[in-house]
Amino acid sequence: IFCGRFSTVQKRPQKIVGLKGKRQVGTITSGERGVNTTMVVCVNAAGVYVPPMIIFKRKRWNDDLKVGAPSGSLVTISDTGYINSELFLEWLRHFTSHINVSKNKKVLLLLDGHTTHSKNLEAVEFAREHGIILLQLP
Repeated sequence: IFCGRFSTVQKRPQKIVGLKGKRQVGTITSGERGVNTTMVVCVNAAGVYVPPMIIFKRKRWNDDLKVGAPSGSLVTISDTGYINSELFLEWLRHFTSHINVSKNKKVLLLLDGHTTHSKNLEAVEFAREHGIILLQLP
């Protein structure tokens, strides 16, 4: 049994706004509300883990994004910094390359109910073909 977790963090560039000479000032963030980075991690109770997938918000790839990433990590980009259906399928392929799974040796993969996995027929078929039983929790 494996648990896949998708977590997004937001780096917010902060600007300080205040009148000259005032001791109390407020802060505002840019209209963009920051830059998203998503990390997908997966582990089981026996301590077996899949190297993470890290998704940066970018339009163009830069090899420097891999610098400092854990060994075996899948580092990629998306326009939003969030996972999407295409990237979820890419992560499933990454998952199967690190876990001993087959139609005869199935694994249960627990996921949240996000639409990138629940409404992704290609990913569901891929999982079925490779012995992965997907169970989505609300």
